[in-house]
Amino acid sequence: MGQICCIFCFDKTYHGFDIAHGVSCYLSEMLFKISWGDNIYNKIAIKLNDQTISQISSTITKYIKKNRIKVKNINGFVTDYISLNIAGFIFHKLIYDIIYKSDIENGKPYQEKYIPIEQDYKDIFTNKVLNKYIDEFIQINQLVKFTEEFIKQQNVKDYNINYPLGKEVISRRLEDHIINVINELCNDDCTIKAFNYNIYKDIMETKQKNFETIVNQA
Repeated sequence: MGQICCIFCFDKTYHGFDIAHGVSCYLSEMLFKISWGDNIYNKIAIKLNDQTISQISSTITKYIKKNRIKVKNINGFVTDYISLNIAGFIFHKLIYDIIYKSDIENGKPYQEKYIPIEQDYKDIFTNKVLNKYIDEFIQINQLVKFTEEFIKQQNVKDYNINYPLGKEVISRRLEDHIINVINELCNDDCTIKAFNYNIYKDIMETKQKNFETIVNQA
């Protein structure tokens, strides 16, 4: 019996790690699409450190264990969708926490709620889905607002992104901000549990069920 329990626990632990690794990859892609200057080279490549990935993994694993969520039959399409949306949710928060910092400090939460990214079941062109999500920020000029506010709030306007020193300083400040956002979302007192894991899981599993029903009836 003990061995069976260990197998089930391993399934959940591996699932949490799989999700966290996907989050790291997708979040890195999203962050790289932010332009910090006037040319295509003014991008910042950020990769979550091992400790932060482990923190995300642990948060997911603890949540699915506590809620007795069965993960053994969750396939890669569902897992990938969950990772994509957790990354999108983190990105959404790290952008708007900067843009609306003064409102948040005055007890006025921003109204821009995260809307789960739309994707069909078994859609392998995740890059197009991700690009569309980022384009929504670009179209309403939110990424420009974010970089302007971030530079102002972090007091790094004297550092030029075009030079190695400037890029390193801004990169480290951005990484610190990302870690703070993730720490906040992983806090046990946070009203958002496991980055809304179950919402994204339910969305794609419903699409999976509908997809398989249509296939079986064809």
